Amino acid sequence: MINIDSLTVGADPEFFIKDHMGRILPAVRFTSGNKESPENIGNDILIHQDNVTLEVNFKPQKTRQDFIEGVQLAMDALRKRIAPNELVITPSMEFTDYELKMFGDTAFEFRCDPEENIFGPSKYRMEHLLRSAGGHVHIGWGEADHREQNQIASWCDLMIGVPGVLLEDHIWAAKRRHNYGKPGSMRRKPYGLEYRTPGNEWLRTSESIGMMFDLVSNCFETSLVKGMRSPLDNTNSVKKVQRCINLSDSKAALGLLKQYEGYVKCM
Repeated sequence: MINIDSLTVGADPEFFIKDHMGRILPAVRFTSGNKESPENIGNDILIHQDNVTLEVNFKPQKTRQDFIEGVQLAMDALRKRIAPNELVITPSMEFTDYELKMFGDTAFEFRCDPEENIFGPSKYRMEHLLRSAGGHVHIGWGEADHREQNQIASWCDLMIGVPGVLLEDHIWAAKRRHNYGKPGSMRRKPYGLEYRTPGNEWLRTSESIGMMFDLVSNCFETSLVKGMRSPLDNTNSVKKVQRCINLSDSKAALGLLKQYEGYVKCM
């Protein structure tokens, strides 16, 4: 039986790194860890380079406060590792071809595992000089089957993806959505799923970190604990949400949140 106590929330955010002159530094300078063999820097915090960004994975948590503290612990560990340089929390950045070549071969490695999309294959407009940084959320509840994963993924766009358009309402978020973070993007996991639509800006403050836990918890409770059918159950409503996220349309996001305000409770 699925209940709210089954929920665990984790994440694997990515960040850029800059020096005191504002120059972006490749993450490979700060860790030898990679996706296949991440580096453990203590407290179950794993880091590795992902293209030019530094990615961190930390232990999933069951409560809002533990999630906030777990994220902040990981962020503090990252800042200590890269000091005196700084983390840059932005969903995308553009580079010159010269800069990327100076970074080395890792700046041209795109080694993401295949993702699925509940709405069918996604169309991406890959830009050669753009690099993105996600804030993917891992939602766990035990042994997950495809029906449960599809059910919660459908809710994620409404409860997390649409509010995310308001949280990340600027050109660099829009540019990332051309490359990554399409509505309905996920990876199936044995414990649940990885929702891949969010960028990394929800990691800026304790308030926004707590907000993400609230949105995930609301989504999980509504979809799997209460078993409510997603309001995105017809072609027209799906297209509205897809258009809102794909075009980074904040006005449409406000309209959708107003339309479905009985479901999205945490904004």
